[in-house]
Amino acid sequence: MNYLLLALGICLVIVAVVLFILETKKSRNEIRELERANAQTEALIEELNELSSIIVDEMDKRYNNMLDIYKELLAVSENETKEPKDGAENNTGPAKEEQRDKKNQILDLHKSGRSPSEIAERLGIGTGEVELVLRFAGQGVEGIGKTV
Repeated sequence: MNYLLLALGICLVIVAVVLFILETKKSRNEIRELERANAQTEALIEELNELSSIIVDEMDKRYNNMLDIYKELLAVSENETKEPKDGAENNTGPAKEEQRDKKNQILDLHKSGRSPSEIAERLGIGTGEVELVLRFAGQGVEGIGKTV
């Protein structure tokens, strides 16, 4: 019976050692898989950091570009506000010429014997405007005065 107990004890020790070895192998495999997953995670984090720095650089470039454009727009805006007199004179040139043409038309029609209301109707302007031009020209509304 002692031999039987001894054999049973040895079998239990062998089974325990085999189970320990199997658990150790299983743990090693799990550790390897965790290390592999950790390495993949680190590689992904590295890629994300690189991508993040690329995006930040691109955003900085775009920000600086937009800032330059904004500064240019401010400079153009300041130049336009500083030069309205020059622009106004240049812009009123054609308008003044149109007014001169209209004035000449009014005077020509008046010389040909048309009344202020006929002139106004023909040119599509107000009678008061025609009378004013004639007064300033020195011809008067009724045609009395100097002729040009």
